This record gives sequence, C-alpha cells and structure tokens, in this order.
Amino acid sequence: GDLSDRFRVQETIARKITGELASGLRGVPAMAAGAMPSQSAAFDAVLKGRYLMQRRDPQSIAAAIAAFEDAIRLDSAYAMAYAGLSSANSTWVYFGYTGSQDRYVLATSALKLGERAIALDPNLAEAQHALADALALTAAPIESTMVEVRRARQLKPSDAAIQMSAAFALASSHRYAEAVPRAQAALGLDPLSPGLRYSLTVLALGGRRYDLALEEARRASAFSPGDPISAVL
Repeated sequence: GDLSDRFRVQETIARKITGELASGLRGVPAMAAGAMPSQSAAFDAVLKGRYLMQRRDPQSIAAAIAAFEDAIRLDSAYAMAYAGLSSANSTWVYFGYTGSQDRYVLATSALKLGERAIALDPNLAEAQHALADALALTAAPIESTMVEVRRARQLKPSDAAIQMSAAFALASSHRYAEAVPRAQAALGLDPLSPGLRYSLTVLALGGRRYDLALEEARRASAFSPGDPISAVL
C-alpha cells in the first residue's frame, strides 16, 4: 500500500484480516462499513472523546460530547462516533448536570444515536452498550434493556463498562439487591477506572448501602486526587 496514508493502510489490513476470519470461522462477523472512519481526524476525535469520558465532571463530559460531534461532522457514517455521543449524552443526564440542552432532549437523542450506531454497525459492542444505557435512562422495560446488554456482552464479554450497564439496568427497576453486586463485579474487571468506581458509589447510595458508598468514595478520592467528582462523593 501507499505508506503516505498510514491510516488507510491500517484500515485495509484490518478489513482483510476480519474478512479472512469471517470466512474461516463461525460466528466471527466481517467488519461493517461504519466500523472504521473515512479519515484519521474522526478516529482521533473519538479517541479524545473516549478519554474524556473516563472523568465524570461536567466539563469533561461536555468536552467529550463536542469531540464526538466533531467526529460525526468529519464522518457521518462512523458508527463509533454515534455510539460515543449517545453514551456521553446519557452520562450527562445520569449525573444530573444542567446546561443549555434540556435533559429530556438529550435522553431522546441518546436513544436515536444508539439506534443509528447499530444501524451502521450491528456488530459494534459499544453501539449495543450505548443503546442499553439510553433505554435504562428513559425507563424502558427491563427486558428491552437487558436484550441490548446481553448482545453487547456477547460481542465484548470482558468489557467492564458493559457489565456496569447491566447493574444500572437493574437499578432502573429498583432491583438494587442485584444491581450492587453486579456493579462490584464490573469494577473488579477494571479496578483503576474512576468512572466505574463513581458508578458503584452511586448505585450503593441508591441501594442504601451507605457503608459501601462511603468506602468507594474514599477509594475514588485516593485514586483520583483533585477530581471534582471524588470530592463531591
């Protein structure tokens, strides 16, 4: 290939490899059209957005939203960008942040963006994950939410954030006795993630496990000194 565009060469190689796997192994999907962006700038914007999502303060989430919007402007068929923007919108609403956008508008947008991401790439775990979070956020029936969670887990079984989404789905139906242990198991998969630790703290508070919430809030402060969310927790 022409090494003057290393990003295009990388995509070509990735598509050939997944194509070979799909033809040689059962259950391995080929790479969808929206799996890779049309240009490296969109990919960089998504990476920036995903990095910012690790922090849950309003400034970082607002910046993540802007990064994912940039990625979509650069490539309107990039599934990962839609999934990221859906997740960022859901996170903004989950944490009760205020701003120029109405929370109900953002929640509705999260649903539509998740559906768009799946339409572009049905085999993208992040897309199924984003839709599951949006469904839980909008108080959809637990069965509908868990269908998306299970699909995301099939595509990416060891992903800690997807496991945490299952906990939030249970919590949305007030099943905290199941949600809190599920959240603890999710954090065990990625114990250094500040965002997952914040999620466990919030779920522990909802389940009236105040001892656990205090313990996790203290750990969050130790892991992320100076983080405004840790201070609030």
